[in-house]
Amino acid sequence: PCKDIDKNLEMQKKRFEGGWCMLPWNNGFYPGEILKIDGDQLTVRVIDTSASLNNPSEVTLPIEETKPMPFNKYATFPELLTSLKENHILRTPAIEKAFKENDRARFCPENPYFDSAIDIECNMCISAPHMHVLSLELYKDLFADAESILDVGVGSGYMTAMFGYLSPKAKIVGIDCFDRLTKSAEKTCLNYLPKDIAKRLKFVTSNGEE
Repeated sequence: PCKDIDKNLEMQKKRFEGGWCMLPWNNGFYPGEILKIDGDQLTVRVIDTSASLNNPSEVTLPIEETKPMPFNKYATFPELLTSLKENHILRTPAIEKAFKENDRARFCPENPYFDSAIDIECNMCISAPHMHVLSLELYKDLFADAESILDVGVGSGYMTAMFGYLSPKAKIVGIDCFDRLTKSAEKTCLNYLPKDIAKRLKFVTSNGEE
């Protein structure tokens, strides 16, 4: 749960093992996962979604050469979009198109463009936009030919809908243990998505781990 957004945003900017930072890479700054902190040195896995996922690059560099991730309380969608693109998080035209068409405000009425996790019902949260986009970018090559997608922990239904936009051949099942969430997600998707996408979505209340 993310009751205090300001506190959550500040925590996201701190350097800790398993956390994130921006590091110099490929003539710019790219996001990276901090694997190890040794004094003033960081070992970071570079999240460059233009490169192969099978052999990600790891670098060790002084902490002062890195920058905090650009999480912020963006008031408008264009501000959020600009940040995600300038920081090499959003890179793929098809994902950008889906991101524009599938308005996050439909699934997150309160502060939808904050780059932070936001509380929803059942003491759950909708993940931060940068996490959604990075997840989609990492699997961008699989969507066009996907036939079946399982979205475990459907929450607001936002990612279930994104899969619908990105995978025109796929049947997508969103599953959550909270019936209130699956019903709410289904209602949102039926109300807002194009019919050709909505008809390929199914929502189930059950234990996704099973």
